[in-house]
Amino acid sequence: MNISKLFLKETLNKPSPSGRGLGEGLLDQSVAQDASPSWRLNQSLLKVKRCTFLVVLFLFGSHLARAEQFGITLTELKQMPGMCRALSESHYAEDAKSLRNPNLYPAGFTSIHHFCDGLKYLLRADKSIDAQSKGGHLQEAIGNFDYVLGAKEHKAASSTQVRTYHAMTRFYKAEALRRAGKTSAMIAEYMKVTELKPNYPHAYAQLFDYYLKTGDRAEAAKVIEMGLKHAPKSKMLLKRKAKLR
Repeated sequence: MNISKLFLKETLNKPSPSGRGLGEGLLDQSVAQDASPSWRLNQSLLKVKRCTFLVVLFLFGSHLARAEQFGITLTELKQMPGMCRALSESHYAEDAKSLRNPNLYPAGFTSIHHFCDGLKYLLRADKSIDAQSKGGHLQEAIGNFDYVLGAKEHKAASSTQVRTYHAMTRFYKAEALRRAGKTSAMIAEYMKVTELKPNYPHAYAQLFDYYLKTGDRAEAAKVIEMGLKHAPKSKMLLKRKAKLR
């Protein structure tokens, strides 16, 4: 039911001062207008109150719509690491709030919400149906990942934890750059991942796929050998090496 329409309907259908029908009620108002100098002022105040009420309803509804659009949805949250379930409640859409668990927040980190927002926009870019929307989501993702990389984590976080966190952040930033078609920046980010976390096979795998797709088998072979040196039992790297035979 439309609350604003109901409000106006109830106001207009109030009985006239004489207790007669609506038409005579309007006549009573015209008589009251002549009899009371304050009648016009009262009517103006009533109109202002009505308008204020409608504006408040509109702004409140708009706020809820923006909050719901901004929040991480249940489907998105299920695709994120556990720490993304530890954010403040305002970061989630209504359907995802049941999975929230503040105990999963890693001690010493101050930028987890930006990392998770970056993932959110990356996921939304993959579902975008037009180039403009996709580009906007990717820009948001990259911006959030850059914030994480520029943040100074609290001393409670160990250097090893920070390196792993930054490696993960750079990997997903590279994924966003890949989707945006920014090849040079993408390669640079994947390489930084291999420096921060040498035994993380996913960065080598993505570089290998890119070089093989562009026909640079020599560079693909170099990357896969470097990856297997640090992660010799990685199935994803061994599988890719077999493609070069």
